[in-house]
Amino acid sequence: MAQDFSKNPTEMVVQAILEGRDIKEFLGKVRMPTVPELLNGFMGRRDISTEALFEQAGMSRSFGFRVLNGSRAPSRDALLRLAFVLELKIDETQQLLKAGEEATLSGSRMRDMIIMKALNDGASLGDAEDILQQSGMEPLLAK
Repeated sequence: MAQDFSKNPTEMVVQAILEGRDIKEFLGKVRMPTVPELLNGFMGRRDISTEALFEQAGMSRSFGFRVLNGSRAPSRDALLRLAFVLELKIDETQQLLKAGEEATLSGSRMRDMIIMKALNDGASLGDAEDILQQSGMEPLLAK
């Protein structure tokens, strides 16, 4: 049976600790979803094809297929571009970044704050790029 990734594994463990439960019960049961698992779920929700997703995110089709089969790890900015194309919320974007073992968005970094605002506002990738450039920040497509 597939794990339900709608529940944050970290929050599940913290809840167990707060409730005084033995956290050993989570060993082997709780795991973070992988980037391919998350992307497939988000693509299904958005009803977007692999080709369209990666093309709109400024990535090659072959790179996209390697990401989805787990043989290639996208950079932080690549994950953020995918988040914009998939119209993810901030919490979903954070989950995608964690799955990719990249730094999550932080309120202590100006560029990240701009990205969070753009995600929250439902900005397109192009709009987010414009906002970053107007703010003197490195665009997501620069890497």
